[in-house]
Amino acid sequence: MEGRLVLKEKIIASDVLDVVGLCCPMPLALTMERIKEMKNSEILEVLLDDEEAVLDIPKWCKKDGHRFLRLEKEGDIYKLYIKKGGVYEYTSTTNRE
Repeated sequence: MEGRLVLKEKIIASDVLDVVGLCCPMPLALTMERIKEMKNSEILEVLLDDEEAVLDIPKWCKKDGHRFLRLEKEGDIYKLYIKKGGVYEYTSTTNRE
């Protein structure tokens, strides 16, 4: 079996929204508010631990025309990267099977 090295592009967020400990619908509602305050092409990093919001936020991005860049998981915390405006694109780096 051949090993592969996969390098992921570092995403530099313009702003960070920490909604750890909040349950749906609050993570989505606060993400929507924060995105409204940002300029097109700026990137928002959302930190959360609510698995329902991890599913809802990418759906909202697609519906509202924002680009969902990446989902990462570190321990119990998810990091979602959203680019305001642009085409929907999704990349996951979680270890979920």
